[in-house]
Amino acid sequence: MSIDFQEATAPSLLNKLLRGYIDWAQHEKEELAELLMDIIWKEDALAALVRAHEHFKHGLRFLNVLGNEYGLAVLNAYGPEPKLKEGHENMLAVIYPKARDEAKRILTCLVSGKIKFTGTYTQEGYPEYVEA
Repeated sequence: MSIDFQEATAPSLLNKLLRGYIDWAQHEKEELAELLMDIIWKEDALAALVRAHEHFKHGLRFLNVLGNEYGLAVLNAYGPEPKLKEGHENMLAVIYPKARDEAKRILTCLVSGKIKFTGTYTQEGYPEYVEA
């Protein structure tokens, strides 16, 4: 099968083609779990918090505390691509314990199925989910 990517219908055709091979709900779950683990393991936690803020802005409302509070605080203090430099330790020391606890809580909800991605997307292209 070939797709002419110049045509307006190309994204729809590609979506139909890939939907049969990719479990988008599982993909979104794994992507979010990876982000949460970056925070929990303190693997570039500042950047992960900024990414959590982006996910919150794209409709993942369960990331309100993690993304909209902690992630937004990091974004406002250090910009969109924070790197651990002198002075960042203070910000991280203040918010990290609470952010880690919130990341663990969300990961537990994700693993237990209390938060479940549907595999569908909004018109804007953001993942949809349900909360139990």
